Parts: sequence; structure tokens; C-alpha cells
Amino acid sequence: MEPELENRFAGKELDRAVLRDLSTLSEDNAMVVGRHLEAASFYAEVDAPRALQHAIAAKNRASRLAIVRETVGIMAYVNQDFTLALAELRTAQRISGSNDQIALIIDCLRGLDRSNEGLKIARELDREKLPREAQIDLAIVLSGIRLDRDETDRAYAELQIPQLDPTNATPECVALFDANAEVLEEMGRADEAAQWRRYARLTENHFSPDETIEFHTEWLEEPTDVTELGDGEPREDEPAPLTDSELAKLVEGVPPVEPTEDSK
Repeated sequence: MEPELENRFAGKELDRAVLRDLSTLSEDNAMVVGRHLEAASFYAEVDAPRALQHAIAAKNRASRLAIVRETVGIMAYVNQDFTLALAELRTAQRISGSNDQIALIIDCLRGLDRSNEGLKIARELDREKLPREAQIDLAIVLSGIRLDRDETDRAYAELQIPQLDPTNATPECVALFDANAEVLEEMGRADEAAQWRRYARLTENHFSPDETIEFHTEWLEEPTDVTELGDGEPREDEPAPLTDSELAKLVEGVPPVEPTEDSK
């Protein structure tokens, strides 16, 4: 029996990609499936079991759509049903050919005490082809696996990716900065950890939706030394580069991000 659909779920909050997928269904079925997907998204953080019920209702009507199977997988993951989540996310991956949810797949394996499989998948993956957010999620999950194994140095190495940059932060960087702080705390590097916690809170509190954050130097303490960043040319969609003096103030205390064998 399908869960009740409240009137507030009209299927109008879905993004274009989802609507495009739903267009392959009959009009009436597409409307109901869309409403269940919208309800699942709404309840994900306030009533996880109910969210999963709506996702499964959508699956019962449109099991061949990758977005539907992905939604079931995500909602099962939220409910910590890692067996169901893994099965659904892998099905979505096969249908779509996308690795966007690879971090969740590996974290499901972690939850099922199959971390070795997750690490093997990560080693065989071309991470540079993943979207920015997926790269961040993957780094955090792999770092968590290393912490589970008391491999603190490797946990730190997993997080040293280009997105670990407070001068070019986006919303998903909050979790990355916090993860880096957590590992630094485990390593006994409390001062550096505190700095990264601060970067996380600045990003969280001052980020403007859909824009790259450009930190104002007055938000940070006056530094005592200068650390230089790379000299790559900015893209057209990036904010104007900081001046040398602004950059020096901003990155005080940021450890350099260097590729290591463990992070590959």
C-alpha cells in the first residue's frame, strides 16, 4: 500500500533532469512518481522511514528509472539499511552509467564491514572524472575508512585534494574542512585542527547560494607569516583573484596540499 501523498507535494520542486526522466512515463504515472520523489526528499531529514516508504512507492511505479533507484538507495542509506542501499545504488549506477554516488556505494560497503572492497573500487576509479562534490564525498569516506583502521596518516592523505582550499570554498567544502580538522585532532595537531574548524564555520555561515565564496580577510586573524598558493589562471566563472596581501592574510596556517602515494 502506497503512503499517503499530501497536497503540498505537487511534483513542482523537482529539477529539470528528474522531470526529463519522468517524461518517459505516462503523464498520470509521472505525476504520482514525481510527487513520491518530492515527498521522499522532504522527509529525508525529519522522518527517514517515511522518506524510504515514498521512495519505494516511486520504485514500484518506475523501477527502470535510475533517479528512482538512486533515491531508494539514498533513503535506505539514511535509514542505515546498507544492504538495500548498496543494491539500489548499484542498480542506479548500471542504469545510468554514472559514478556520481560512488562515495555512498563505498560507504555502504564500509557499513557492511566490506571496506576492502570499497578501497579496491576507489583504487580503480578515475577520480578526476567525478564531479567536484563526488570527489569531496569520496575523499571523506576513504578518510573515514582509514580512521576505522587507525591509519591516521593515510586518513590525512586521503583528504589532501585540490578542493581542500579555503580561498575557493563551496558548500560541500564544509564537510571536507571538518573532516580534515578531525584527522588533525587525531594526529595531535590541535592548532591546525582549530584553524580548519574555523574555515568550516566561515564557509557554513557566510556562503552565498550558487556562488563561490571569496573570503574577506577581516574575518580571519592577522597572520604572522605568508604562504603562497598556486599561480594558475582563474576561470571566467571564478571570483576575481585576491591581491598578494589579501592572499597572504587568508591562508595563514593552511598546510600545503601535496599529492602522496596513499592519496592516489
